[in-house]
Amino acid sequence: MGLVSAIVESSVRGCAALARTSRCSLVLCEWARNRRPRHKWHNIYNTPVGKLELDTATYPDLCMAYGFYKVEVSRFIRRTLHKGDHFVDGGANLGYFTLMAAKAVGPTGRVDAFEPEPTLRARLLANLQVNGPFPQVKVHDTALSDHEGQTHIHLMPNQGSINHGCSSIFDRSARAVQTTVAQTVTLGKVLRGVYPRLVKLDIEGAEPVAIEGMTPLLTSATPPILIVDHHVAVAKAAGYSPRAWIDTLQRIQPRYRLYVLRRGLKKLDPKGKAVDRLEHADILARCE
Repeated sequence: MGLVSAIVESSVRGCAALARTSRCSLVLCEWARNRRPRHKWHNIYNTPVGKLELDTATYPDLCMAYGFYKVEVSRFIRRTLHKGDHFVDGGANLGYFTLMAAKAVGPTGRVDAFEPEPTLRARLLANLQVNGPFPQVKVHDTALSDHEGQTHIHLMPNQGSINHGCSSIFDRSARAVQTTVAQTVTLGKVLRGVYPRLVKLDIEGAEPVAIEGMTPLLTSATPPILIVDHHVAVAKAAGYSPRAWIDTLQRIQPRYRLYVLRRGLKKLDPKGKAVDRLEHADILARCE
């Protein structure tokens, strides 16, 4: 990589560190990436969470490479997790937030990363090995649900604008190239009385059933903070109302209050019309 490319990439990462939002980040990341020769887009990148092998022709690799992947979520995780804390990464993908959390909680903490998609899980394990060791991290090859059993994961191709993190237990699109079998588990039973500080859920439409399976955690004396990927189109394609995960959460634990993670925290009325207008957002839920 030439000097100009290195300066450009360093500058873009600096912008990500100061940015209050991910808005317009894709254009900026593409501009930085295009300073590289095309054959060097698939490479090892020094990201804010460590060294990751990424293909910046694809999403979310492109935004991860320059630190613009879910900026608001990243900032909240760094601000919230401390040494000795426990983090659950539901839908860990290739490990961006798993690595971030592992460094934040340290060897006295704990991270449980759930990724049932085999290719992504292999990348996650490889990234942990390169940046580790992280004995505090346990990678689960299971899918979070409301029951123990078996399901099919509909795999998405890793190419172009298609987000390889869109693989789902629901057959949501004709773009899925194949399926694989995975076991389903409930988070309440997996943790068996251990209560995490923070749980992130980005599981492509399965959020309502995963939350149902968290009932023992949500009704405990110290319910975890949740970050949930709220995506109207994904929820509908999975056969759920976009409000389904919110309704499930409120039914199990009415003390939860909702906030949109966007330029800080914006309070969200779970029964208000604003929920219906949110096409895609990361929502913070915490007991108050």
